[in-house]
Amino acid sequence: MTEQEFVKKINGLRLDNKNNWYFFSDIVNGKDIKIKGYNTWMQILKVNGISFNTCMGGTVKSFKEDLSIAYNYKG
Repeated sequence: MTEQEFVKKINGLRLDNKNNWYFFSDIVNGKDIKIKGYNTWMQILKVNGISFNTCMGGTVKSFKEDLSIAYNYKG
């Protein structure tokens, strides 16, 4: 799965669950990615057990940037 496909998939999950919690847990390109989010806020964004910070009430642009950073994590 490419970075763009990953971001599109998670953004679609967010849109399908507006004003509700959504969850994602899968291995993507050998990385264990876990997400728990509400709209553009990802309360949990972990890659291989490493937590990434995200903003509450952030923009869609920052949401997608956070996903890209997590996707490209090399640890």
